[in-house]
Amino acid sequence: MSQIVKIRRMKLEDLLEVIRVCNQAFIESARVTQYIGPQLVRSLIEEPEAQLVAEVDNKVVGFLRGKFDFKTKRAVIAHIAVHPEYQGRGIGKKLVEYFENIAASKGLNKVILGTPFAKGFYEKLGYKCVKTTYAVLYSLVGREVIKPEVRGFKILDPIELNHITVVVKSLEKDEAYRFLTHYFDMYKARYKLSALVISGDEVKGIIIGKEHEWIKDLLTITYLYSSSLKMKLWLLKLAAYKASLLGLRYLGIRTDDFSLVEELLKEGWEVKSLDTFWTGYTMEKEIKLNKCDTTNA
Repeated sequence: MSQIVKIRRMKLEDLLEVIRVCNQAFIESARVTQYIGPQLVRSLIEEPEAQLVAEVDNKVVGFLRGKFDFKTKRAVIAHIAVHPEYQGRGIGKKLVEYFENIAASKGLNKVILGTPFAKGFYEKLGYKCVKTTYAVLYSLVGREVIKPEVRGFKILDPIELNHITVVVKSLEKDEAYRFLTHYFDMYKARYKLSALVISGDEVKGIIIGKEHEWIKDLLTITYLYSSSLKMKLWLLKLAAYKASLLGLRYLGIRTDDFSLVEELLKEGWEVKSLDTFWTGYTMEKEIKLNKCDTTNA
């Protein structure tokens, strides 16, 4: 039996129903109330027009959390989900098309998003994959994990606070910001690693890693810097050794550098997903204003 689907702006009083959709629909970390709840509230405060819900018989059965970036003229779909009992009815499509229409009416010309599972869904809606971020894992058990030799350079392990000035002076401004963000974020972790490779006065490589937020047996590399593929591989071997000393099971990195992925596969790494650690796809679509039909299921 056909049911009418209504798409409208999300309200604060919808939060419980929206969170219950998250709890039951998401496989990834967005299912966790303490993770998604604050983001929903923040989005409702900062950009209420970009937050949508889908209703059937006055029940919230889906939602979309969005953002508008007027500097780049892009809209972003941050989260979207439909209650499991209402999936396969075109509700997700209606939410996306409604959001696209709002974005176009505001003069934005592109929608972007990231997804680990719904690549095919978005391709049917006209989106194109513009970047693949591979989830690559190295098992630290059932094999020998040895410390790599140091030849022709100096290694600072770990990176101490008094080293960061040297690092920042050696990097471009944007790269320095990325380094500092990941360096201080590492402080919160129980298991962590960092290393700085120097040759003379030149920074040759940097690596930062920490315990995965949800998978406690996985140490993830959050920052890897070097102009040399060979140095990146050396740093990852060092990280594998340090993670093995901690007794962890996996070392992982998410990267869009396919040349690095190819070399890692030769070293016994695998493109493999764990719960909340997986390959992701960046999708985008050019948009224009269209009449938006929200009446039929």
